[in-house]
Amino acid sequence: MILHPENWMNIRRFRALHEAGASYAEIAAEAGCDWRTVKKYLAEGARAVPPAGSPRKGTQPRKIAPFEGVIDGWLRADVTLRASVICERLAAGYGYAGSYQRVKLYVAEVRPKIAAELAAGDENPLAGLHRRFEVVAGAQAQVDWGEESGVLIGTPKACGRNGCPTRSRRTRRDTAQGNRAVHMKEIARQQHRHLMVQD
Repeated sequence: MILHPENWMNIRRFRALHEAGASYAEIAAEAGCDWRTVKKYLAEGARAVPPAGSPRKGTQPRKIAPFEGVIDGWLRADVTLRASVICERLAAGYGYAGSYQRVKLYVAEVRPKIAAELAAGDENPLAGLHRRFEVVAGAQAQVDWGEESGVLIGTPKACGRNGCPTRSRRTRRDTAQGNRAVHMKEIARQQHRHLMVQD
């Protein structure tokens, strides 16, 4: 086990005590560690830097290594492909049993490289980009066409600055009564027309 840098500093603090004649066991009792550890780090010629473990990167084979070519091919076909989709495809079609985190880390590492390669070999660098289209306010208008069916009973009041139809301040009950009255007038007109046609 590697000694924590804080504990190493604690032991190094007692170097002057050791030189004054304190034993390794006494210093170990003060520092809270084994006397052999104290002897190792206070001995003449001991390193003046805290102990560190050897880096593990590259010592173990990665579970994603057999699938790197497949992932690279998918990213070359579609550089925007999400790591979650890649992980699902690997598990379903290729028997990948590793974690999503490994796929995500690999894709994050490789995607910029593949995107740079694709951009360098692209004849049209603007292909696939979305360009926002803006015009000066009032220069263009948009119209949405639609169809409405049915009979509108009553006419809304027009008011306001832009001529928009608005509702009056009447209550719902008043509005319903008004609509019934308009409806009754419409029925009376139709009956009157019907009587006029018969004459």
